Amino acid sequence: MGDGRELSAAKQALLARWRSGQVPAAPVEITPGPPPDGPVRASIQQKELWDLYDLAPGSSSSNISYAATVNSDVDAGALATAIDQLSLRHETLRTTITFDGLAWQHIHDQPRPELETVDLSSLPPGEALAEAHRMANALAQQGFHITTPPLVRVVLYRLGPGRHLIAVVANHAVADGWSLAIAMKETTQIYDALLSAKTPDLAPLPVQYRDYARWQWQWMDSEEALRHAHYWEKVLRPVSATRLPTDFPRGANRDLRAGLAQMALSPELSAAVRRLAQAEQVSLFTVLFTAFAVLVRERTGDPLVSVGTPAVSRPHPQTLPLIGFFASVVPLCTVIEDGDTFHRLLHRVRDVASDAMTHQDFALPMYLNRVEVDRDFAHHPLYTAMFVLQPPMPAFELAGAPLKPVNLDRGEMFSNFAVHLWNTEPAIHGTIGYSTSAFRRSTIDEIIDRYLDILHHATADPARLVVHL
Repeated sequence: MGDGRELSAAKQALLARWRSGQVPAAPVEITPGPPPDGPVRASIQQKELWDLYDLAPGSSSSNISYAATVNSDVDAGALATAIDQLSLRHETLRTTITFDGLAWQHIHDQPRPELETVDLSSLPPGEALAEAHRMANALAQQGFHITTPPLVRVVLYRLGPGRHLIAVVANHAVADGWSLAIAMKETTQIYDALLSAKTPDLAPLPVQYRDYARWQWQWMDSEEALRHAHYWEKVLRPVSATRLPTDFPRGANRDLRAGLAQMALSPELSAAVRRLAQAEQVSLFTVLFTAFAVLVRERTGDPLVSVGTPAVSRPHPQTLPLIGFFASVVPLCTVIEDGDTFHRLLHRVRDVASDAMTHQDFALPMYLNRVEVDRDFAHHPLYTAMFVLQPPMPAFELAGAPLKPVNLDRGEMFSNFAVHLWNTEPAIHGTIGYSTSAFRRSTIDEIIDRYLDILHHATADPARLVVHL
């Protein structure tokens, strides 16, 4: 999934300079550049996404989305203007990707993302909401061609007087989860300002995403990056992620269709998990992840467990207000021995996660280009599954009316198995996304039951051996 020849040559040159004491220091500031008059180098994240796109053009697997209902009148013209102003402010919303041996960003003046409106108000209220949900899910399941702008779609569904649903779907090449929060915050600020005939109170952006991409390539050529590379080589060299046993041999099957199973901890179990995290002085993520690691070890029989989890990977304060693809997946690798108690494993996982997140800014695709690993379409070489504790999305309002989030299902995924949890009150809830060409739904239900079982036993008696949970 990378131009191995180019990257390995660059890394060999870096190693040679490092041995001679000539490695450059990491660039401190991201320097804003002039508006480009042609394509500019894509980031490493965008290049990795191109490789996935090349495997499955037009797939919805790389889509991200935000949807919400709002019980108020919405001025569609003002909302359309707000979206247009947002895309003028953030170049990534007007960006596409091409590849000619290197991956390139193309920043366009036109076309820019536009607001589409759909009027469902002629339907009875319940039917209008159900149809809007169906159409928004279909929107999330519609892939993008990342060479063709725009890579963002926004639809406003009118359900009736003072009732709307807003859906935003973007390709990961131009945004990540943090970016969606920025986009919604700034869109609502611009919208409110337009209705009040005021100027939006938005600070100028310090840089654009293309400036970050240039900085990232310079940073990867620094001594600091090399230290991160040495860390990951030490951690990952023995890792060849064990595959979860599947019901069907997926192999090189490129069927990306995914199922989505709902799961929920009871309010009582959620409270017990939170109490255990507080008593052990670890994060909620650590407790939930450790239980999942025990399950993975149990199902694979391999004591070396490697599970991927997302990291924000915004390495410089100048990147914090930007819309763009910064996020990365960090493998958390830990050995689970028969003699481990859940208590002992909790603290090991805490330390593993802390160390890994310290090194999250190093782009692991660069590491994969330096080592020989078995790679196929359905199985990542560095982790068995994905585990995500989603941060809460900030609360947004449109002219004083709260937006109430709605989950959308993109319908496809590259990996076989991914857990997403939300820390909500009173009960933690989540989903398991799974490849329908790899797993039966009944197997996923068994996995959910077993995961909840492990959490019950672990919170009741953290001193119990993990093999007896």
